[in-house]
Amino acid sequence: MAHQRKVLKAQLNLAGEMRRAVSVHGVQAHGILFETIAETWKGHEKEVRSKRDKKRRASVEHAHASDQNEIRRDTAGHDPKSYPPRVCLHSFSGSPTMVQQYLQPSIPVDVFFSFSSCINFSTPAAGKTEEAIKAVPDDKLLIESDLHTAGDRMDNSLEEIARTVCRLKDWDLDEGVTQLGKNWK
Repeated sequence: MAHQRKVLKAQLNLAGEMRRAVSVHGVQAHGILFETIAETWKGHEKEVRSKRDKKRRASVEHAHASDQNEIRRDTAGHDPKSYPPRVCLHSFSGSPTMVQQYLQPSIPVDVFFSFSSCINFSTPAAGKTEEAIKAVPDDKLLIESDLHTAGDRMDNSLEEIARTVCRLKDWDLDEGVTQLGKNWK
């Protein structure tokens, strides 16, 4: 596992340097996968302010322009390329709690959750997958076939997962396909 983490972290760092998105599959290792990805953004977390603080700062923004310049200088020394800009959790099989872990406002990575019929709905854990899909924000949801082949079989698999997601999200099919298309783009 230590070797796999080392290799994955090197790949994530390379993706960060090249500003490329990554797709990762954490088979029975969701906690370790999260920890490994989180190591790449450590020290680059977004500042999360309370609504009260945001409102207060907006009212005195011009009075403290020098403070803002100081903040910019402090963060300018960080290498913004140590983590990928986007991560797709391929055929995500984690829990709704794990979904929330990836959605913390301080995380500087845009995380998407992808689901497939052949992986996510082929085991008794399908109920957990349904709850995870419901927990994913509409704009962070993707679908996939997760098949090694193209053609009718792939198309049927994509239609099946699209219909499942639409049912679980309470979307009509047109609305769902439109939303999933936006997310993919």
